[in-house]
Amino acid sequence: MNNSYNQIAHQFLNKDKSSQFNFFMQEIDLEDSKYLTKEFISAFRSLAESHPAIFILFGDANFKKLVFFYVQYFLLSEENAAKYGKQFGGFIQALPTLANMNYLKWIAKLDWFWTHQDQQYILLPKGTLESWGSVYKDSEEINILIDENFIEKLTIQRSGNEVSIVKI
Repeated sequence: MNNSYNQIAHQFLNKDKSSQFNFFMQEIDLEDSKYLTKEFISAFRSLAESHPAIFILFGDANFKKLVFFYVQYFLLSEENAAKYGKQFGGFIQALPTLANMNYLKWIAKLDWFWTHQDQQYILLPKGTLESWGSVYKDSEEINILIDENFIEKLTIQRSGNEVSIVKI
């Protein structure tokens, strides 16, 4: 498939220390007061719940760092709590360190679609569902293969107690 992000995803998951990833892979002090405020903790929990696959890809410490940057631009409030994080994928894409990792944006959009189920369908590049499933299921081998040249239409399907995302 074109635009395969498999190698990048593996580097990211394995916490490769190359200069390209150094910005997010460096150790952070989780006891730093900026990560302990009530506002930050609420935003962190909200984004981790609404973007579980992104949380898995980044890991706890790196996700906290990402959330710290996010709350600098998007504060969590009672007024926006229901929609908080909808623009998270675009924000990730806008970060210079992550700008070339388009798959993060697509995985984040599918995370939002799955956790909020606020649309009938979503249009995403071919392979996003399989890539997201590989991450979401926390598979031992994660394959991220997304072809941005083709678009798939995905919807939520309910059958009894089972809920899944399917291509239509």
